[in-house]
Amino acid sequence: MGGLRPGQGIHVLTAIARHTGIELRTVTEHLVAWAACEPPADCLRTALETALTATGSSARDHTLPQGGGTTHG
Repeated sequence: MGGLRPGQGIHVLTAIARHTGIELRTVTEHLVAWAACEPPADCLRTALETALTATGSSARDHTLPQGGGTTHG
């Protein structure tokens, strides 16, 4: 995803899980569903943007979809 180096993905996913309070497995399920055109919940989208910014990923420069899904937490 968007310029992550090998090994950064797990750190991003873990940060999202920690920030949202959603289990890591559930976070990954939502992101896989997103790849199948099901937008992520707002809290996951926001946490993803935050985690990507923290890693310095070029993905932070991409516009992530707004809305979709239900919010958690």
